[in-house]
Amino acid sequence: MPPAFEPRPIEARWYQVWNENGYFTPHSVLPKGHPHTPHSDEPPFVITIPPPNVTGVLHLGHALQHSIHDCLLRYQRMRGRTALCVPGTDHASISTQIKVQDQLWQDEGKTRHDVGRDEFLRRAWAWKELYGGTIIGQMKALGCSYDWSRERFTMDEGYSRAVLTVFKKLHDEGFIYRGFRLVNWSSGAQTTVSDLEIEHREVQGSLWHFRYPVEGSDEHIVVATTRPETMLGDTAVAVHPGDARYTHLVGKFVTLPLMNRRIPIVADEYVDAGFGTGAVKVTPAHDPNDYEIGERHGLEKISVIGFDANMTEAAGAYAGLTREEARRAVVRDLEAQGLVEKIEPYTHSVGHCERTGVVVEPLLSEQWFVAMKELARPVVDAIKTNRVRYVPERFAATSLDWMENIRDWCISRQLWWGHRIPVYYGPNGEVKVSVEPITEAGWHQDEDVLDTWFSSALWPFVVLGWPDDFQREFYPTAVLITDRGILNLWVSRMILTSLHLVDGEIPFHDVLVHPTVYDVFGLRMSKSLGTGIDPMRLIEAYGADATRFGLLQLATGSQDVRFIDHAEEALGEAEVRRRLRAKKPLNLSWDGKPAERYPQMQAARNFANKIWNAARFVLGTGVSGSGFKNDNSSLDLSSRWILSRLSTTTEEVTRALDNYQFDAAADTLYKFVWGDFCDWFVELSKPHLRAGDATRIALLGHVLEATMRLLHPFMPFLSEDIWQRLPKSADAPVSLCIASWPPAADFPADAEAERDFTLIQETIRAARNLRAEARLPPAQKLSFTLVALTPNAARVLRENIAYLTQLTNAQDVSVMETDGPRPQNALATSLPEVDIILPLEGLIDRDKERARLQKELDEKLKDWERVTTKLSNPQFTEKAPPAVVAKEEGRRAELQAAIEKLRERLASL
Repeated sequence: MPPAFEPRPIEARWYQVWNENGYFTPHSVLPKGHPHTPHSDEPPFVITIPPPNVTGVLHLGHALQHSIHDCLLRYQRMRGRTALCVPGTDHASISTQIKVQDQLWQDEGKTRHDVGRDEFLRRAWAWKELYGGTIIGQMKALGCSYDWSRERFTMDEGYSRAVLTVFKKLHDEGFIYRGFRLVNWSSGAQTTVSDLEIEHREVQGSLWHFRYPVEGSDEHIVVATTRPETMLGDTAVAVHPGDARYTHLVGKFVTLPLMNRRIPIVADEYVDAGFGTGAVKVTPAHDPNDYEIGERHGLEKISVIGFDANMTEAAGAYAGLTREEARRAVVRDLEAQGLVEKIEPYTHSVGHCERTGVVVEPLLSEQWFVAMKELARPVVDAIKTNRVRYVPERFAATSLDWMENIRDWCISRQLWWGHRIPVYYGPNGEVKVSVEPITEAGWHQDEDVLDTWFSSALWPFVVLGWPDDFQREFYPTAVLITDRGILNLWVSRMILTSLHLVDGEIPFHDVLVHPTVYDVFGLRMSKSLGTGIDPMRLIEAYGADATRFGLLQLATGSQDVRFIDHAEEALGEAEVRRRLRAKKPLNLSWDGKPAERYPQMQAARNFANKIWNAARFVLGTGVSGSGFKNDNSSLDLSSRWILSRLSTTTEEVTRALDNYQFDAAADTLYKFVWGDFCDWFVELSKPHLRAGDATRIALLGHVLEATMRLLHPFMPFLSEDIWQRLPKSADAPVSLCIASWPPAADFPADAEAERDFTLIQETIRAARNLRAEARLPPAQKLSFTLVALTPNAARVLRENIAYLTQLTNAQDVSVMETDGPRPQNALATSLPEVDIILPLEGLIDRDKERARLQKELDEKLKDWERVTTKLSNPQFTEKAPPAVVAKEEGRRAELQAAIEKLRERLASL
């Protein structure tokens, strides 16, 4: 083996081998009946990835998500199940169209309308072909064992036909209709947008309080708004029906200032009587909640803001102004009439179009909608009855709440890139929905395309060939792995379409919601501003295995995972927040060693190096064949212990993976490999190897081979490369990728061996601590006396004197009974079954050591008194933050423990 682990050539070689040999494809190229073809009686393990945007690149959330995907996939494949992952990409309607529009404008100074629809679509397809494969290549670089022969695109021929088929079916059933309703409108993109395409930003604005005169009296109702320009479209004032302050006014009218319009005062349960004045202005044409109030009370809907974000004719004297100009004018004119009660500074969240940055406007528009209430009922039942299980369980409530309060879904977009709505209009007003194009003279197709989420909602079954060539044996899929941000817009809708279109079948059994990755300060990552981390940079710097392992260690049940970047940390949280508020890129630089910038990845890379070096050591022993035989009766304690630890580790990793606890599985493997195998068993094996112990050599190879199988789902390249170098039996599989998962029962569990070896470990650690306490160098040969406090301890310690001597670097270790004379002038420490004594005679100058200890004790006492005085001061304990007080209390406890230890040391001298 090369002396150093170099990931890049290993990754390139093994990925090509796996892919070319068809190991990622179910029922692979191995002949039928071969022992390494899928053999489990369990149903196939199938996952379909959330299709990333075709123009996208891998970000850290993707890298975590695909590390989880592939870890599960490789694990289940090794368990003997038919394992399939269908990859693919989404056409990303608005995102791709804006990129192509921008390129067209930058290169030629033209708009899409200048070149026409057909030419624009030709260019969009060319863009997709040029840039669409980037993220797929990055998934492969991460090691994803997906079936690339089944790769899908949401606008490929078969997928597009399925989308049109679904539209027609839902339209024929009455679920799809054309309606005039409130939608999210982006004036920048000139289209409706989904909730997920809206970025909510904190904006420092004002809260204006206006006085609306009550008709026929001297009273006024005060309402508050963050958008004064919308009051021009008010058609009511609403109060809570139980609010006694306004009971006498319900049913009466106010005069809308500036417009001189008579509008009613209505009572509605939506109003929060405890917020503000308890009265709200109602603008049904420009607010979704107001729209619902308007529907309940039959209110007029007046659109005062247009699709160009300017004021409409309905705004009267303010027509033609921009929203901002109208806002200033309305406030000025109301102040002139004495109708502004007060103006307060107010920070609130404002929705902006994610792609263009303009403020999204709720507008009334004629669009295509899906009626959702009836379709949503089976989804609610499926979640409540646990047919679809959410992990963590709390996210089921998110989907239930959304589905139980569902609104009709706007599915039309005023774009050209996407699935064009299959509705055709005839010369005499006829309307037809047709999957096949209607080419008769006088007929024309609807200009709009479908919402990207409409086609994405069909993903789990369409990628498996629905409706024409549906591979039902792979459906429903096992688990859907996703971020929590798309639980409603995507996950819930997939359940809905599957239940309705695939014979009442669910699309997946489990929904696994993985953590969201934030930066070191808990802030949302932004590539453009410099807080985002490029996973490809991590793969290049640390290798794919270390990147995967480091990310899987972060895959906890918590949803707030912080990724540490020392360069950002050095800049400081206050400065990072200041620059982000100002939209200034961080321009981070790092003067330290490159590998040290990301400590979580550095730790994973160090782990990979540790595994490589351990494998080099084992292979250097001359291990050959699969010659180890599990015969515990002839094995020494450390051998029985390592096999038992391997059994426990296998059981724990298996259980963790079965329960989607990737961090627990990774940490268990880390502790076993680094601690049990490398730090203990390999070290204890060295005398055996010098003596030519063939059984020990075979056992080292046996444990390493099983460990590589356990590691494979996490670190596939490294484990495959090492596994290939190990000698194996003639019937072994040709690749670790299709090897079997090791059952815990293959390794004899031995509770007695684990108990006894734990005593050896604790004794060695205690002896090393005594050496450190005495400030004696590691290389200096010492003598230790062990006082066995139980018969079992006496037996175990005496039988393993060689291990104790070796790992404490002692020239002599003696074991004595409790009633024997103990050495004087010594350091000692106690464990439940043994006292460890380090005689110091001849090793240190007692007078100098006493002086040193006394000086250290005096310093600790002064620190203790200083902290105690601070904690005795009410000015500190009552006014300081609780965390600061707790820190000082912890410091005092540490000092107290150190003082007691120093006094014990002085007494021992």
